[in-house]
Amino acid sequence: MSIISSPLRTHSLRRLLLLLFAVTYICPLAMAVDDNTMYITGRVKESIFKRDLPNAWVWTIGRDGERVDSLPMGVYNGMLMGGENSQFTLTTNRNDSTYVFEAGCDGYTPQTVIYKVEKAKREWHREMPIIYLERAPHNLSEVTVTASKIKFYHRGDTLVYNADAFQLAEGSMLDALINQLPGAELSKDGRISINGEFVETLLLDGKPFFDGNNRLMLDNIGAYMVKNVEIYQGQTDMEKWMNIPDAPKHLTMNVKLKKEYCMGWIFNAQAGYGTEDRYLGRLFASWFTPTGRVALAASLNNLNDTRAPGGSDSWTPEQMPAGKRRYQLAGLTYSFFSPDNSRSINGDVTYEGNRLDSRTKTDRTNFLPTGNTYDYSQAFGRNKDFKLSTTHRGDLRLTDIGISAMLSGAYSKTDRSASAASAASTTSRPTSPCSRSRPSTATAPTVSSSR
Repeated sequence: MSIISSPLRTHSLRRLLLLLFAVTYICPLAMAVDDNTMYITGRVKESIFKRDLPNAWVWTIGRDGERVDSLPMGVYNGMLMGGENSQFTLTTNRNDSTYVFEAGCDGYTPQTVIYKVEKAKREWHREMPIIYLERAPHNLSEVTVTASKIKFYHRGDTLVYNADAFQLAEGSMLDALINQLPGAELSKDGRISINGEFVETLLLDGKPFFDGNNRLMLDNIGAYMVKNVEIYQGQTDMEKWMNIPDAPKHLTMNVKLKKEYCMGWIFNAQAGYGTEDRYLGRLFASWFTPTGRVALAASLNNLNDTRAPGGSDSWTPEQMPAGKRRYQLAGLTYSFFSPDNSRSINGDVTYEGNRLDSRTKTDRTNFLPTGNTYDYSQAFGRNKDFKLSTTHRGDLRLTDIGISAMLSGAYSKTDRSASAASAASTTSRPTSPCSRSRPSTATAPTVSSSR
C-alpha cells in the first residue's frame, strides 16, 4: 500500500504548491494589472565583492530635494523575501515618470540614482540596474606623515646619490656633501675615493671645472645647488669619439646641478675678522648657459687651521704650522661647446700663494756655583711659495677626423729667508765673606741672517 500510494502523495504535494504559488504571486499580479499599480524593484550591493548589503537604506527624493519615503530591504514586488538580501520595491502608478533614489549604508558612500520610466501603460513591473556602493574613506583625527628619501640607487652601471636626502648645515659646500656620501672619502688635498677606489675625473654637469684642482670646485659649489652625484666608469670625450673598444675607463664623479642653477648668474661671498688680526675672505661667481660657463673663485685667509665644519679630520695641533700662515688663491675657468659637442674650447688659470712667518724667542737662565749665566735669542723666518698654472684646450670632431690643440704652462717660485739675534751675560758669586764680588760680564749680541 505504501509503495503504491507514494506517487499519489507526491503528485498531490506538487498540486498544493502550485496552488499556493497562484494565490500568493499570480493573484497580486492580477490585482496590480487591474488597479493600475506598478512595481519598480532594485538591489543594493557593495562594489568590490558584489555582495548584498541587507543593512542598506533607500529613500525616494521629492521635487524639492527632500527625502519622502523609506523603502525597506528584502521586499520584491511588494512581497517580503527571506534570507539576507538587499532588494527593495517602490509601488507607484503605471505612468511615465522620473524617480530619484538615495541609497546608502553604514561605512559606504551614499549614492543618488535617477531612474526614468517610459512607455509603462501596459507594464506592471520594472527592474532598476543594481546600485553599487563604494567604501567610505576612513577619516583619522590626526596623522603625521614622514617622507623618507632614498640616499642612493643604481641606474644601470651608474651609482646615483640623491643630494636632497642628506642633512647638511645651512651654507655647506660641495665638500661637506661628499663627506657624507656612503663609501666616499675626501682628503685634505681634494682627492676623492669611492669604496677605496680613487676618483680620477671630477666633472660638473659632464664638463671639466678647474681641471686638476678639485678643491676649487669642492670649496665653491654650494651643496644646495646639487641635484645628484653620479659615480661611473667613464671615458673622456675624445676617447668616446675614437670609439676604441678596449680603451681603459676611469672612475668618474659627475656632479649634476639642479635645473634652476643651470642658467644665469650665481654669486656667493664670505668674510670674517677675529682677534690677533685673523681674517677670512672668499668669493665665487659663475655664469651658466646651456652651451657654456665662466667661473671666478678667490680666497684669502691667515688661519692656520684649514679644517672645515663637517669634516672627519681629527684635531692634530702638532701638524699645524708654528707661525702665522697666509694663504691666497684665485682662479678663472671657462668652457664653451656646441650643442652636439663637435666643437669645444675650455681652459683655466690658477694662482696659489702661501706665506708662513715664524718667530721664536728664547730666554734662558743657567744656575751655576760660580755665578748665573743668561742667554737671550730670537729667530725669525719667512717661507713664501708662489704657483701659477694655466691650461687651454680646443677640440674639433668631424665624422672621420678629430683635431685637438692644447696649451699649458706652470710657474712656481719659493723664497725662504731667516734671521737670528742672540745675547748672553754672566754674574759672579762671592766664595767667602771676606772675598770681593767679581764684577759681572756680558758678551756682545750677535745677529745673523740667511736667505
